[in-house]
Amino acid sequence: MSSPARNPTLAVIFLGILAGLQLIDPAVANTAIVEAGKSLNMTGSILALAASISTLALAATVLPMGLLADRLGRRKVLAASLILAIIGDVIVAISPITAGYLAGRAIAGVGVGAALAASFAYIRFVAPPGKVAASLGLWNLGMVAFFIAGSLVGGQLATIDWRLAMLLVPVLAAVCLVLVPIVLPAMPKVSGARPDYLGMFVIALAMISFLMGISQASSGIRTAGFLIPTIAGLILFAAYYWIERKVANPIFPPTLFASGIFAAAVVSGVAWNFAQASVQLQTSNFWQYVQGFTPGEVAIGQVAMMVSFAGAGVIVGRIMKPGRRSITLMGIGFIGLSGGLLLLAFVVAGTPYWIMAIMLFIFGVGLAFVSVPQSALFVAEAPADSFGPVTSFRTTVGQIGYAMGFAVSAALVNSFGANNLIGRLHEAGVPSSQLGQGLDDVRLFMANGQDPSGQLATEAIADLGPAYAAGFNWAMGISGIAVGMLGVITVLLLVIGLKQDKERIPTA
Repeated sequence: MSSPARNPTLAVIFLGILAGLQLIDPAVANTAIVEAGKSLNMTGSILALAASISTLALAATVLPMGLLADRLGRRKVLAASLILAIIGDVIVAISPITAGYLAGRAIAGVGVGAALAASFAYIRFVAPPGKVAASLGLWNLGMVAFFIAGSLVGGQLATIDWRLAMLLVPVLAAVCLVLVPIVLPAMPKVSGARPDYLGMFVIALAMISFLMGISQASSGIRTAGFLIPTIAGLILFAAYYWIERKVANPIFPPTLFASGIFAAAVVSGVAWNFAQASVQLQTSNFWQYVQGFTPGEVAIGQVAMMVSFAGAGVIVGRIMKPGRRSITLMGIGFIGLSGGLLLLAFVVAGTPYWIMAIMLFIFGVGLAFVSVPQSALFVAEAPADSFGPVTSFRTTVGQIGYAMGFAVSAALVNSFGANNLIGRLHEAGVPSSQLGQGLDDVRLFMANGQDPSGQLATEAIADLGPAYAAGFNWAMGISGIAVGMLGVITVLLLVIGLKQDKERIPTA
């Protein structure tokens, strides 16, 4: 049976573009948030909430949106998600108050998250027969290429006006909305029993609580702000699993977690998103605080990683085969991820960009060799009667890994970098009684880019670059080891899954 799409290749690339909106939206918002915070008088916890609320909204709603897509029709829900993204970011762009900004970012988060999940689930439907893996590679190429272009444009718009930058995603989403019924065929609805509303509510609370806790890791893992929501989230995850085992109509079969292949897809999804978030955040900060890059130069600097990620994804999709070749590709991918991180652990303040670009290129290849097979595993493991929720769970897994990467890498940099900074201030003759003020001056500078006044502030900020470089080295090294360990676990789970069913590792 041929693909229902009139032009399968065009449909796959277009789905990649739709997925790219979920990457562009937070990237532009993060670039613009400093100026937005100043404009709307956001400070402290409100600014932190503004930076994370779209992610929380996405994580809480992506599984229900996947279920809705099954029941109502995926193309309808995809179009509705684009409308939500447009409405949300337009509210942000025109809002004169913080409450409007927060509401808009939450609505946009739901929209772009649903668009990502829906576009991913569409792949198996529009891909030519026997070409699902190759189509996933092409989907990845479209997503990353669109993200590179969109983030560069968004960065330039943000230098003009943050409100103008926040209109980029609505414009792109509006164009995509017009093209959806033209490029994509209608995907059949999936009928089913009454939805498990309790399970959806519990998993939403679990995601919100866990991500809120993880986001506070940089403030210390012994603080109440980290411990209480993180532990509560883990308890709610356990409650969700218990509920799903008892109900007759779970969101998706909990027996999937007993599959070595599905477990490998989950672990590898957390791992590569953790690694990507760590590198994106910390190289950005390294270039700005240590080497003096502008935000625009930072965006260009990360192109090396994204280009190799996009290009290698196409290659991986074409060479994937059932069985042990998938295990081999995953193994190569984790060598690239862990190796790239460990190489970055040796950069110093004077390391030229071209050397870091080589490291990032290696890392980007590793991303592709892990993410494309991981995507294929999710597509193949998703049962027909719960296809939407299972494929949407890939986004849930990704959000957990991404949030952990941001939080853990920041905590490591803060810990090792702050200790190095304290030592440098001691050497400069700063008395112990003033060290706290020096650290506060640095945090203020890193938060808004404004130099605090006074000799102590000047001394502290002058030492920030070398101190941050030391923290960066430790963060990359520890992250590289952690990702390598997750890679070993993933490969072992795939071997177990292959023994469970040698024919279930997919590529097409």
